[in-house]
Amino acid sequence: MRYRTHSFDALAARRGFTLLELAIALSVMVILSAGIFTLASGGLELLEDVQDLQQRETRNRRFIELCRQNFESLPAGTEISFRYEQRGGHYDTYLSLRNAPSAFGFGRGDFEVRRVVLAAEIDSSGFIRASVYYLDAEADDRYERGEMNQLNVRSLPLMKRLRQLTWRFYDSSRLEWVDVLPPGSQNPVMIELTLAGEGEPNPVRSVFWVPARQIEEALPGEPQAPQDGENPQNPNEPGTGGSAPEPPVDSPARDVDLVR
Repeated sequence: MRYRTHSFDALAARRGFTLLELAIALSVMVILSAGIFTLASGGLELLEDVQDLQQRETRNRRFIELCRQNFESLPAGTEISFRYEQRGGHYDTYLSLRNAPSAFGFGRGDFEVRRVVLAAEIDSSGFIRASVYYLDAEADDRYERGEMNQLNVRSLPLMKRLRQLTWRFYDSSRLEWVDVLPPGSQNPVMIELTLAGEGEPNPVRSVFWVPARQIEEALPGEPQAPQDGENPQNPNEPGTGGSAPEPPVDSPARDVDLVR
């Protein structure tokens, strides 16, 4: 009878992996797992960044479309005015639409609106808050006297945490864009909005056409009645509280969207 003899190494090879082989295999698995986790985490962060960017762009476009619809459908008798007010080292801006009660109404109809004001105000966080104010006759008179910061009127927030929200106006008589509207000036034919939110390095610029304001002419020999808020002695000088200070220089913008 013959017996087979086996060496110790051959028997160990048949029994399984050595301790060194197991350690190497575990190390490789750990490295691969770490790499997969890193790729997955990076992919999730990238997806969140893309979703956040899309949400910001959607928010900006909705606000731009809201402004376009309301500016281009203003009544013929609308009076557009604009002013800066300095507060705490910053400028708050107020773009007002007088005799346009349906502008930015959102179905509102519980009281008579004399003036609608689009405000861009610096909040406690240092960012710009965009909101719309609805002024009745009494509040409109106080607004004419430059008491906007003292008004206790309802407002509707539109956007928050904006880095930039600025307006400019096309002066058809000078054929150039201006930052302020002189008291008593005609309505601009175009309004430019420059908008940038938190974390958005490149502002978005849009231009809106404004319907021409129609003014009824008085009959020959009949004096023309002054408009509400105008000085009866000089109808060309509405009481806007004086000229607004020069605004800060705007940053460059992109994506010119000429809406007509």
